[in-house]
Parts: sequence; structure tokens; C-alpha cells
Amino acid sequence: MDSGLLPTEACLADPRGHRIKTGYFVKGTEPTDSCETHILVEYDTVCGGIATIFTPSEHIKKIGMLLIDREFPIQMTVSDAQYVYKKISPSVLPAFDENKPFFAPLEDEKNKRYFGRSATKTQFNKLSTAHFSYSDLVFIRDLLKNQN
Repeated sequence: MDSGLLPTEACLADPRGHRIKTGYFVKGTEPTDSCETHILVEYDTVCGGIATIFTPSEHIKKIGMLLIDREFPIQMTVSDAQYVYKKISPSVLPAFDENKPFFAPLEDEKNKRYFGRSATKTQFNKLSTAHFSYSDLVFIRDLLKNQN
């Protein structure tokens, strides 16, 4: 449904329900590549949010999130924005705010680079912060910087 390609395990694990539709194709036009729009991500099902190294393993479930690259020149409301996942560098501190996606620090107000937000108070793609403090994140980031 989201890519038109062959479904993967990640498509089945979308938190909105599986994203698979039956399509009918003229022979030779059917998709042969697998969907790369969804990615399996570890999610904290007890506290909510993207799991971290501090999340207890019994709280973690793999879910399918959208790995899409879209940007806007202003902050916009986008219905599926809270299901988007972006990879961030270990040197970037994720947002420690349940009202923002964990990758919000990648947005750039100066260069007018925004990813959109869903019209919900708590974003599904927030960081699970129940098991650690912000200072833990700073410590890990600084440790990783010193290793490079």
C-alpha cells in the first residue's frame, strides 16, 4: 500500500495495521522488488516510544515504521508523520520530548528543513525516556565522540 512493492515483515508490523493490499497486474508488470518503505524498529510497548539500550528487553517489540525522506520548508501537519523513522548519528542527541519525534534535532529552522508532525499531542515516534535520564544520553554521546 505504501510502496507498491512486495511486502516484507516490516509491512506486516506497521502499528496502523498491516499495509498490504492485493493488486492485479498485467503479466510482466508485477513488482519483483521488496518494499524498502518500511523498516523494523525496536519499540517500547510498555512505556511507548522508540526503544533505547536502556529499555528492558521484555518491553521491546519490533514494529514496522516508515523510512521515508520528505522535507518541508515550514512545519506542517502530516497524518502519518508520527510513524516515520529516521536514522540519526550517535553524535546527535535525540529529542527528549514526547511531543516531538526522536529525530527532531535533525530539523533545521535556519535552512527551513522540517519533517512534519502528526496532529496528536504525544508522537508515536518519540523516544522512550522511561528508563534513563537526559544526562545518560549526553554521557553516551560524549563517550562515542571520544572513541572516534
